[in-house]
Amino acid sequence: MRHGTHVALLPRSLVRLGHRRAARREKGSRSLDRGTRSRESGGAHRRSLAVDVYGVLLMVALHASCVTRPHVVGPDGSLRIRSGALFDLRMQADEIVGARVERRCPEGRLIQSREDGSLDLIVASQTTVAVELAAPVRYVRPLGKQGRARVVRFHADDPKALVQALTRVRTAPSPIPGPPV
Repeated sequence: MRHGTHVALLPRSLVRLGHRRAARREKGSRSLDRGTRSRESGGAHRRSLAVDVYGVLLMVALHASCVTRPHVVGPDGSLRIRSGALFDLRMQADEIVGARVERRCPEGRLIQSREDGSLDLIVASQTTVAVELAAPVRYVRPLGKQGRARVVRFHADDPKALVQALTRVRTAPSPIPGPPV
């Protein structure tokens, strides 16, 4: 097989281009491919890196807001349910009818409103506490959509302690009356 036989199988333009690149490499100049590629995509790589770093920082901030903004039972028996910086629902003590530990594993989005008038705030694919209300309470979802719920289910790290705190405040003993006059 002759040396020129395999070259005849390629179009002449590719053969000429290959010879030009080989000649440039022999002269010591950088390859056309590497130089052009790094100049054109350098800005794109920097922008992509900036977006990636911003995304990681946003996720860390959302996680930190969930850790530092837990649910709160007030001294008057009110309940404040929060999901980080995204969701905040306040319920007065007189609006709460009952609370119980109820473990559920709903599927779907993190904040779900159901047709039966219940609201699920899902964390780690579960809810652990259910609070029943005397009347529907208004809430605002993270993107601004509003709704009403009569039963609110959410996740608490220690559901028994939360339910006990709500029950203790609501059923506190009345003060001992003084002696008769």
